[in-house]
Amino acid sequence: MPSVVQSTRSAIHHTERILFSPFEIQRWFALGFTAFLANLGGGFQMHSNGLPKEWPALGEWIQAHLPLAIALGIALLLLVLAVLVVLNWIACRGQFMFLDNVIHNRTAIREPWQRFRQPANQLFVFQLILGAGILVGLLLLVGIGAGGAIFLRPVFEQLGHAGRITAIAVLVVAALALFLGLIFFALVLQDFLVPLMYLKNLKPTDALRAFLRDLLPGHGWDLCRFYLMKLLLGLGALIVIVVGGCLTCCIGFLPYLSSVLTLPITVMFTCLNLDFLAQMDPSLEAFPVQETQPCAGDTQA
Repeated sequence: MPSVVQSTRSAIHHTERILFSPFEIQRWFALGFTAFLANLGGGFQMHSNGLPKEWPALGEWIQAHLPLAIALGIALLLLVLAVLVVLNWIACRGQFMFLDNVIHNRTAIREPWQRFRQPANQLFVFQLILGAGILVGLLLLVGIGAGGAIFLRPVFEQLGHAGRITAIAVLVVAALALFLGLIFFALVLQDFLVPLMYLKNLKPTDALRAFLRDLLPGHGWDLCRFYLMKLLLGLGALIVIVVGGCLTCCIGFLPYLSSVLTLPITVMFTCLNLDFLAQMDPSLEAFPVQETQPCAGDTQA
């Protein structure tokens, strides 16, 4: 039976070996760069200190030039989507680069960037299709729910008090089950899809099929314990990140620098995923017995 505690201990051991034996700041900056690339598609943080004073005038301008404002809004939306797509494409390449560097305890950049072009592009296309499918599915569910609410309203009004509560409870449970299922699916993709593609040289669909067919059966409760442990570790890591960022006068929140400063956390969670995956299937052991030497021509730290 896979042990979450053992995976945590192993992850801490590998993190200490990779980052602190010995400690070399140039290695941190090089490995942190690949971590930065891997997290480019993770979203953006937006801060607001209230509406700017110019916004009322902007609203008046929009009303006076509505067709132009709509055209500019669509153009801006398309530009934002294009930027997000490019960042996600880079992040797919970065995920393989960072994983390869962690497994082999090196800081290569140029060579893995070229080597993982094909699997990263496959992952990128898979995520685009999957994201579009989920979006369409959610829109359909919202439409079906809205339509059902309109057409079934007379039936709902004829139900007694107990019947209404039962109907609402069933809907809430169904929505919660769907939400939890989507969260679990997203977590599996985030934690295990790239390692399976990397270790078994699989396409994204084959890696997902291998997880659902070969790894998930018999390990449902093990995965629940695993994600409970990750939740607890994640809360602790969040506290450390927030406190560290505040102590550095928010310098630690800068994009690339934050990837370097939080490198122990990122490496530990990556090793945690790899060790637990190896416990579910020993043939998926990722860490070599002896550390491989970086390839000639790579950017080293």
